[in-house]
Amino acid sequence: MELTSETAHNDIITNTWEPMATSRLINYQGNTSHYDQDYVISRYVTKLAMSYVIPTVCCFGIAGNMLILIVLTRYRVRRTVSTAEKVVHAGLITMAVSDLLFNISVLPLAFVADGSLILPTGSFHLFYNLYSTGLITTFSLTSTWLIVVTAGLRYLGVCHPLQSRYLITRKAIFISIGVICLVCVFVNMPQFLIQKATPIYEQDGHVMMLIDLGPYSHENSRGVIYSWIRAFFAIFIPGILLIYFNTRLLMALRTSRRLHRHHVIQSAVTVRRETGSSNRLTRTLVAVIIMFIVLVYPDSLLDFFTYVAPLIDIKNNESVMIARVIVNMLQITNYAFNFVLYCVMNATFRRALRELVCWCVTAHAHHQNVDQMSQPCHKLFNPLLNNKSRYLDNSSMCQRTAVTTATMSTDTRVVDKHTNCSEM
Repeated sequence: MELTSETAHNDIITNTWEPMATSRLINYQGNTSHYDQDYVISRYVTKLAMSYVIPTVCCFGIAGNMLILIVLTRYRVRRTVSTAEKVVHAGLITMAVSDLLFNISVLPLAFVADGSLILPTGSFHLFYNLYSTGLITTFSLTSTWLIVVTAGLRYLGVCHPLQSRYLITRKAIFISIGVICLVCVFVNMPQFLIQKATPIYEQDGHVMMLIDLGPYSHENSRGVIYSWIRAFFAIFIPGILLIYFNTRLLMALRTSRRLHRHHVIQSAVTVRRETGSSNRLTRTLVAVIIMFIVLVYPDSLLDFFTYVAPLIDIKNNESVMIARVIVNMLQITNYAFNFVLYCVMNATFRRALRELVCWCVTAHAHHQNVDQMSQPCHKLFNPLLNNKSRYLDNSSMCQRTAVTTATMSTDTRVVDKHTNCSEM
């Protein structure tokens, strides 16, 4: 088929891109397009989400995760973390890093997601449209398995304390986190090949590239096999493990509350304090897992039943597109609102955050006071310097006079003594 204009390019490409696009053309005939009511609603919801909701949530997530990193890495907070709690502490820090990178990689969607599939070579729009899926899913998969590993190690520490004492060490924690990050990056590499760019024509000295389905898309056999493998690695196995670990942690919290209610541990104040701190940290981790399952898994399951095991017909179904936009926003909210969850669930985090804010306010006020008083201080300090120099000059003169007088008196006594000796 001969393509005569960029408009014809976009029309035909949009029809062939139906599984991945957020909009479609209905009843394509020549160069005319007829839009139905569902399409208008879908376009409105998509534009509202891309232009306002997602950028706002991502900016909040970037600021919140940076505050989490600042608070959790402070010396005062790290000093109060016990050996049993270091697993959750390290897991929360690495999850904050992964969530921060996720929000940074999603934020450009508000500026480049215009639906155009023909882009010039070397443009940021082309690079982002080709590789944003790989970046976003890599950070999402890493956060998923970091939660699983943190929950698993916490489960061992709470439910099997004697065995975990020799297994959970600082070295084991860092090795586990590093292995998880490397494995997630390796497993997610085919996501960068879901799309490809093909040169089609030249315009104004730039080669225009067509973004098309790549070798690992769901339209070919390799893509289907990889989608099933990734579904088990990213959806089903983590989900089963998280449900199991979360259930056991909830049972441990219930048992601890029952023991505390029957005054079993009231005899030791330090033990009670350590148990209360440990329970707060466990409750925070349980809340993180619940929020993750509620907000992330609807998007993962919708993708699975739409593309991998197609039980839902996405063609000519704008309601599925609207649902997809909504669950995408829920998923982004999960990676942005952990800061709010920590503030609500963890008193230690609130206290550390309050100390950090107070320190920043005090330092800023002190800096302003120093700037305001710097000029008068110089005016007052210069006369003091002059008076001090005069005083030093006078004191040195007095010292020289005293030395001279002492020397003269000594010489006088020596002369008198010599004279007396001569007379004798």
